[in-house]
Amino acid sequence: MKKLLLIVSVAASLTTSNAIAKTEGNSVGIGLMRSASDHKSSASNAIHYQDDTLSFAVNYKYSAPLGDNFYVAPGVSYNYIGTDTGAGGNDVKINHRYNARVDVGYDIKEYLAAYLMAGYSAIDYKITNASGKNSDFEYAPIYGLGLNAQLCKEWTLNLEYTYQQADLNAPGGSFSDTRLETYMVGLAYNF
Repeated sequence: MKKLLLIVSVAASLTTSNAIAKTEGNSVGIGLMRSASDHKSSASNAIHYQDDTLSFAVNYKYSAPLGDNFYVAPGVSYNYIGTDTGAGGNDVKINHRYNARVDVGYDIKEYLAAYLMAGYSAIDYKITNASGKNSDFEYAPIYGLGLNAQLCKEWTLNLEYTYQQADLNAPGGSFSDTRLETYMVGLAYNF
């Protein structure tokens, strides 16, 4: 009975809300990121190599309302990562990342929205070790969450965290189990 009452209460509150999602339309953005990578080489077992660096991102999104303050925002982005880890004869460089993503969000207030992000990306990397060099792309899922604060009609401030894990192929048949995290502060122009 309590579950039924809860379901009816939530449904009634959603249907009586006359709010419309404020997050909608096209946007292009830039962001300053803190990129952190962690690599564990299959050839060196438990040895971890870590690096973090300042990097940047550019993106395009189209946001469409789903009803009652929810929205969906598919988009594409480019990230310059620039991490370079090297120790014990292994050097792992992550140069760039190209993302196709979808944000699903909720407009908390007229000027504030929270979202979850999922997508797929191509990681441009280079690994150098005693066996040689390997430059390639690795494709892997990416996940994240964020907040958007609308500063005015045209401008939005964005805070975002992303996480990604991938196995990067290294020379000599080994691989690097790689975790990549980014923390971004961005600014988007809405049109």
